[in-house]
Amino acid sequence: MIVIAFVVGALISVGFSVLYYRKGLSAKQKKLEEDVAKAEEDAERVIGEAQKNAESRKRELLLQAKEEITNAKLDLEKDVRERKSEIARERNRLEQKEESLNRKIEAMEQKESALESRVSDVMALEVKAKELERQKVIELEKVSGLSVSDARNLVLDAAQREYSHDMAVMLKQMEEQAKAEADKKSREIV
Repeated sequence: MIVIAFVVGALISVGFSVLYYRKGLSAKQKKLEEDVAKAEEDAERVIGEAQKNAESRKRELLLQAKEEITNAKLDLEKDVRERKSEIARERNRLEQKEESLNRKIEAMEQKESALESRVSDVMALEVKAKELERQKVIELEKVSGLSVSDARNLVLDAAQREYSHDMAVMLKQMEEQAKAEADKKSREIV
């Protein structure tokens, strides 16, 4: 009986041990399951926060990129305006220079025309002088009875003096007019 009691005691003790062991395993398993659930919860929370942070960072980066694009666009527009303004100033300067050159060309053409007119006047005076000379030769031959050669010399001398006088007067007028025009043009240029 002692042996039976001992065996029963041992069996009871083994039974309780198994029971406690199972209970301990069950508690450990429950604790483990709770830890896993908590870890999953923490992981989901961390993932959620990471996604929120990623979305927030994405928005920040998008706003920053939009701001940089806007600034670059404004800088580009400013550069374009400055270049257009510079081109307009250069165009105005060239147009003024062209107008100035056109005025100078027109003035030169007027001078050329005036000189051609004067040359024409001088040639007409020369023709007139020759005609007067011819008429004087005829008159002198009639009146004086001088030889053609002598009369020619007298007439030529008179015509030469008259022609020289007319030419001197005309050249003086041309010179004064050219000086006046040159002074006027130099004042306009300055």
